[in-house]
Order: sequence, then C-alpha cells, then structure tokens
Amino acid sequence: MQSPVQPTVNYTRKDPKFAEGIEPSTFWPTVLGTGGFEAGGTSGLHAFAEQNDIRPYQEVIPLLRVLGQVSDTYIVCEGPDGIYMIDQHAAHERIIFEKIVADAKGRTIETQMLLEPIDLELDSNQEILVEENKDIFNAFGMTPEPFGPNSYLIRNVPKLLAEADPRDSFHKMLSALSEQIEFKSWEDKAAYSLACHAAIRAGKKMSYREMSLLVKQLESCLQPNNCPHGRPTMINMNKNYLEREFSRI
Repeated sequence: MQSPVQPTVNYTRKDPKFAEGIEPSTFWPTVLGTGGFEAGGTSGLHAFAEQNDIRPYQEVIPLLRVLGQVSDTYIVCEGPDGIYMIDQHAAHERIIFEKIVADAKGRTIETQMLLEPIDLELDSNQEILVEENKDIFNAFGMTPEPFGPNSYLIRNVPKLLAEADPRDSFHKMLSALSEQIEFKSWEDKAAYSLACHAAIRAGKKMSYREMSLLVKQLESCLQPNNCPHGRPTMINMNKNYLEREFSRI
C-alpha cells in the first residue's frame, strides 16, 4: 500500500499590508531586505520547558496570527499547533542583536550625530578598556575622542540608540566589554549590550501593527528561539496541553 503524500508546508510570510500612506514605525530595526536572514539555525535553548507540553519555540517559525498583548509584556499568537506567547523584550533583543552583528561585520551601522558632544570622565581602568577596544567603538559608531586626562568626547551614537541616553549607552557597552563572557566574536560581545539597551521594554503597550511587524522580523532571525542571553523568546502551549488543562482528556 502506497504511503500518503505529506503536504509541503510553506513557511514564507507575505509582506504585511498597511493602509495607504502608513509605513512601519521607524522605531523597529529592519532585519528583512536584500540578503535578509534565513529562518532556523542552531539554538542554545535548554530542555526545561519540555515539561507539560510547554516548550521553547522550534527552529523554523510557522505563520503566527497575532491575537493581542498580555500585561503589556507578552504577545499572544495563534499558530498551527496551539497558542504562542512571545516575550516582546527578549524577541526584540534577538532582532536587534542580529542586525547589529550583521551591520558591524559589514561596517554599515547607521549613526546619528549628537546635537552636542558629551564629555565622559573615566577612571584609569575604564580608560585602558577604551584604548584596548577603540576599533570596536569605532565600528559601532561611538568613536571616543581623547579630551584631556581621563576624558573623552562622544559625538555620534548608533541610530538604534538615538532615543537613549548616550552616556548610559557608552557605559553599558564599556561594561559589556569588561565582562568575562565568552563570545564568538567582538561584534557579538558589543552587540550583546547594545541590543539589551535598545530593545523594547516589558510594560510597553504595542499596537497590533507593531506586534505583527515584530513577529515578522523575529521569523527572519538566524536564531529566533532565544535572546542573546539564552532566555527563550517564546513558549508554545499546544493542543494536548490546553485540553489537559481544561480536563478534556
């Protein structure tokens, strides 16, 4: 007896349609485009969420339909195998992280000039760290210029951080460079800090359009399952879990 032919699942999402004259918010970094990112890739997810049929998201992201937002922190989606809860901060971190790394490797990070340069007073250890990592700061658009003893000027910041406090952004990046964490490259190490600082926060209300765009961008990431820190970006409550919780099985 011939085995039934399994249907081919198409994981390609069509571009979203917006009302005439409305464009996606410039707040969201564009990960899609020429070249883009392939969905999938290896993940560093742990097996802790395997229990009770609640599991970290699988490698290829299926088409998800945004239903709403819970506690201004989690995006609720319907998928082919149940309900998906997306951590908006963790997901946005992953999107920004991969964009920053790709831009840094291609030396294409967009920068924005500050209206007034900021003066940074650093201690001797921080000054050594700056001098040792000048190339990294330059690549990420935050070139520190010597301005007297233990003092530096910052005239530009990455466009992604245009709304953030530039002084705080610089110190967070400096802190990340001083941490004893193993990374594949210096781009990953610096992007690790910048992504966390630039990502949308828990507690921020999002429009349906913003949530849909975030899900679409996450789908294009190399490792959509987890944020740069290793936390899951989403969990899936499948049909078996839901039926068991409602005492249907």
